[in-house]
Amino acid sequence: GDHRDLHLSLRRQRQMCIRDRVTSDATLYLTGAIDWTHKVCARRSGEADMSKIQARIAEATQDVIISVAELLSFVSFAGAMAQLWSGQLVLYAGDNINVTSWLKKGGAGNLLARALLRILRFLQATHHFQILPVYLRM
Repeated sequence: GDHRDLHLSLRRQRQMCIRDRVTSDATLYLTGAIDWTHKVCARRSGEADMSKIQARIAEATQDVIISVAELLSFVSFAGAMAQLWSGQLVLYAGDNINVTSWLKKGGAGNLLARALLRILRFLQATHHFQILPVYLRM
């Protein structure tokens, strides 16, 4: 190829630089997410979500229920932020190994997490952003 191919390749790489840093968290009582780049946060009482999640995956451990709630928090936040994230590579830094693993694989063993990941894939395809999940041990 000629020099135009090189310029196109470099432009694509520059466009995919990490521009947004995001995290989410959940406890049995509260869920939340933060976009550190845009200085936007969301939080919500988690008690109603937890009982609904527990009713749908009754066999799940408390850790899995919290993980699904954390994924729900992130996917909901992604829906609210999708236009701002358009065309971006979004770094998701989380301390929940289940959530970061589900995001990396794009799949999960339980039905609710799989459904949330499908919603996230739809948001990514519609708004042209990518998620780069990173597990951070806190």
